[in-house]
Amino acid sequence: MVEEIKKILKSLEGTVVAFGFKGEKFSSILNSNNKIISFDIMDEISKKNKKESSKSKKIDVTDLRKKYEKNKVNAILIDVDVMNRYMIYLIKETIYIGKSNVYLFGNKDKVDYYLNKYKRYNINFKTNLYNDNMIAYINISSAKNNVLKDKFYLLKDKLELFINMLSDILTS
Repeated sequence: MVEEIKKILKSLEGTVVAFGFKGEKFSSILNSNNKIISFDIMDEISKKNKKESSKSKKIDVTDLRKKYEKNKVNAILIDVDVMNRYMIYLIKETIYIGKSNVYLFGNKDKVDYYLNKYKRYNINFKTNLYNDNMIAYINISSAKNNVLKDKFYLLKDKLELFINMLSDILTS
């Protein structure tokens, strides 16, 4: 799977945003790619008004649209295993800030779960399986979004997470 991610990084062009990338092995490939105009690697997303303690770039979820909406992003890469906590927000934001492609990779079950959430926006996708891992190629150029639908889906997702946490507490 790592080799496939390296192939994806070599083929990217334009503006790229990566969420959850750790380590220098991928950033060196992004630096060597001449077709990439600019790229941002975000290791984690912080909450507002918290002091940054590391050198990794942190941004509030609500500031993503402010930062990237004017100049849309050509490719968005998301490591689902690292960004699992923020995915219900990232799905909506990537539809707004993205221009063409979103790449999800990580645990097969998590990627499949979030891929079903992306299907709400009438997107085209394909997947590749690697043992317990999966890479999903999502084309969001034809995605249809609506502010009211987004709020409804966010409420639905939060309620689903709350019910899952409550059931885990009651069963343990």
